[in-house]
Amino acid sequence: MESFSNLLATGVAPSGKRISRLMPRYEFDDETMGSLVAYLSALTAEQKTGIHQDRIVFGVPVPTGREAYGRRLIQNLDAVFAAKIPGNGLYGRRVELRPLVGDLSSIVDQARRQAVAVLSPAPSGRLDHAHFTASGIPVLFPLAAVSESDDHTLIRTLYASRERVIGSLIDKMGTDGCGQISLLTATEAEFRDVQARLVQKNRAPLEISRGLEGHAGCVFFLSGNPGTLTWQDIGSPRAIYVPGAYVVDLLNSLEGFDGMLVVGRHETAALDLAVAEDIEVIRAHAVLIGEVLHDALRIAGRDLTRTSLLSAVGTVSRPELGLQFPTGTPTGSKEVTLQSVRFETGGGQPE
Repeated sequence: MESFSNLLATGVAPSGKRISRLMPRYEFDDETMGSLVAYLSALTAEQKTGIHQDRIVFGVPVPTGREAYGRRLIQNLDAVFAAKIPGNGLYGRRVELRPLVGDLSSIVDQARRQAVAVLSPAPSGRLDHAHFTASGIPVLFPLAAVSESDDHTLIRTLYASRERVIGSLIDKMGTDGCGQISLLTATEAEFRDVQARLVQKNRAPLEISRGLEGHAGCVFFLSGNPGTLTWQDIGSPRAIYVPGAYVVDLLNSLEGFDGMLVVGRHETAALDLAVAEDIEVIRAHAVLIGEVLHDALRIAGRDLTRTSLLSAVGTVSRPELGLQFPTGTPTGSKEVTLQSVRFETGGGQPE
């Protein structure tokens, strides 16, 4: 501690090397210096969480109600890592997947104490990536869409952002000639934001309302539970536009809908790989995780930390897989897939 105190006060390291003059000089009493050393030691230990001499532990959340997803993901990831990473591991460390089970607080606590990062949490209204990042726990490759404003030093996704999905759907609405639009949003702020983007993108005059009080030719469903809608009573719109994250909420409310459902999918890289290799999307998702994580661990090197791992993921470039991480954002792709389904009296057929 004495040499560290001297370094801060004089700028001279024990080796005699001088640090930059731009670094301010500090003189602390023994009590303050002890507290500073203890704090820095805790930060160092946190950065090394889940990183052992012979293994790197990633936590895979398996929340109640999503056990099947968790088991299938772990099975697929185990197979991918077995094929991709040498038996003796990278830099002598093998990859270990540890299921995180229990209630919300228990899962977050296990991740904080045991894992270098949380790997691909299942899409869930009860447990999303913010529960981990709010506690400083890194999250890698969630299946749900993330926002471009999310902290890229704590979260990295393989796919396009939520904003990209919304933008693609807005473009599609313009191409489809939507002039009367109802927005189903969870908040007034979200309504105003999307309303402004719609007006900016479309040169023709638009009639935009919130909710379904007034009949509209097009509906943009963004969030919230619409309840049970009877489209025959309010007038069925000719098209509904929805991000993939909200499709499950919406499907139970399509009784009597007669029109086109347009779904914006953010996970284009996995969809493309699934089609090309004739495999399930969850398998394709696991393959992409294995490819990117393998590259990132090699880039991060032996002196691995939580921060260096997230930084290394951001430098991975795999254009042949549709993956490229733009600087300063958490996303690994800009591509959005639009899927259209024709509904007739409540039944749907893909186009």
